[in-house]
Amino acid sequence: MAIAGMSEKNRLEMTRSTLEEMETLAARLRELIAAQSPRDLLGYIYGQRMLGALRDINPVTDNQNDKPETQGDLINDTQFVLDYVHATLASTSERGDATLDEGACAEIFECATKLKTATMLYAMASSAGTEDGAFGPDTADMEFKAKSTWIQLRGNRYQVLEGEFYAFALAAQDDLLRETYGMGASGIAAGFQDMADAVRAGLANAAEEMARQHEAALAIADAQSRTLTEVMAD
Repeated sequence: MAIAGMSEKNRLEMTRSTLEEMETLAARLRELIAAQSPRDLLGYIYGQRMLGALRDINPVTDNQNDKPETQGDLINDTQFVLDYVHATLASTSERGDATLDEGACAEIFECATKLKTATMLYAMASSAGTEDGAFGPDTADMEFKAKSTWIQLRGNRYQVLEGEFYAFALAAQDDLLRETYGMGASGIAAGFQDMADAVRAGLANAAEEMARQHEAALAIADAQSRTLTEVMAD
């Protein structure tokens, strides 16, 4: 969309309307997430990732002219959704009678996609009106880059900094988190960092441990003048 060619009146109207759309979509997204069983919802999201992996191997589309969604697209959409799932669950008491509604789950993904699109449009429209600032004539461009980068980073932060991010983001809700979950921001942040480290370094750590055990077995075999097969048989 050519924001630069818009009149100032149209740009301001687009800024206003996209902001309203964002607020409506975000409120609906929160409502849908809060109504689901957290465990079942996370299971549904994970299941979509697994099904997406299968579709990536054998892509199928309803229309031969349609481009099938790639695994990368699905991962980005899922990460974006998980950011809002986390934000909602961290600030909403769990409903004891909540059950999984697959239709609502599908709507969660749909709302998240629409919200991401609307937010990018808002970033463009709201930044285009900046005529001067710290970066001179380039301020509008820098403002858009800052806003759009924040949007695109939702759910895609650096894994080694997950703990730092969540410790900062959750600090304001520390009392509520302790009351709801019995754990404060620092403990939850440490858990997220452990999960991120497991994904990032888990396989490498396992391979290193297997190599160490192999070397240890070789050392024992050499010390006992036996073959590795004989040592392993024991």
